[in-house]
Amino acid sequence: MKILVVGAGSIGTRHRDNLEALGAEVATSDLNPVRKSDYTNLHTAIKDFHPDAAVVAVPTHLHMDVAIEVASHNMPLFIEKPVSHTMNGIDVLQRMLKVTGQWAVVGYSLRFHPALQIIKELLPRIGTPLYARAEVGQYLPDWHPTEDYTKWYMAHEDQGGGALLDLSHEIDYMRWMFGDISEAQGYVGKVSNLEMDADDLADIQTHHENLPLGSIHMDLLDRSYNRRLRIVGSDATIAWEWDRSITLKAGEFIEYSAYKPDRNIQFIKEMEAFVKGVKSGIPHPTMATLDDGIEVLKTVLELKEQNGR
Repeated sequence: MKILVVGAGSIGTRHRDNLEALGAEVATSDLNPVRKSDYTNLHTAIKDFHPDAAVVAVPTHLHMDVAIEVASHNMPLFIEKPVSHTMNGIDVLQRMLKVTGQWAVVGYSLRFHPALQIIKELLPRIGTPLYARAEVGQYLPDWHPTEDYTKWYMAHEDQGGGALLDLSHEIDYMRWMFGDISEAQGYVGKVSNLEMDADDLADIQTHHENLPLGSIHMDLLDRSYNRRLRIVGSDATIAWEWDRSITLKAGEFIEYSAYKPDRNIQFIKEMEAFVKGVKSGIPHPTMATLDDGIEVLKTVLELKEQNGR
């Protein structure tokens, strides 16, 4: 299998390495000559390499341009999350995929984290879900310590940066567990002295098809990496923190080991699922579909509008 990875930054490089480890033949394309890639021209890469599928791992504001170009050559797509930063071009991509009979998935890799997969399996044991709180936080300058964060897309609103959009894994997995969001409201803004114009803090409430109230916190401020989830049901409570086991409390205390020190596990399982989908012609059922990605984006854009952003 031949897969073209468009974008040779940190996530594109990770996907390339993981795909090669899975036995795929991989070529990379990146317009930036400073980054090591096989091609600096996307059209040439497609023409010469003849890929069976493509991974779109460029900065968020370039997702749609690249995805539409690749989709026009009749192949399935993996689009790194989020699907885009606006709705512009998404209808064009949908029509293109319909015409070619191909499909696209979105890279919400937390669906493949062992802990969240166990938690999803445990949900029937909590009775009726009543409330869930998901949190994520990490200090932006620490993300890529060797780079100037002020020049990175994450610091810029018009390039698709900010806590709400880029940390939207939590919005996606809450939808994955509890169904569509019927209403979302909350705070999205910039509260720190970081040199950025994108939001650095979002704290929102959501109402889901199968959950009366969800709470999601996202920030680019926490000096200690924070990711956790707590789900309260009528019969039990599930609690998980990134570097700890899952606990289930329902009159008895049960612990499930799910911590994996190698963060790459979720990414390689994600690529493994994408490769299986390309081989079978059908997207892997765990992966976020293009429609899933669009629904997350709609929620993000609605919250930004509520907050005048």
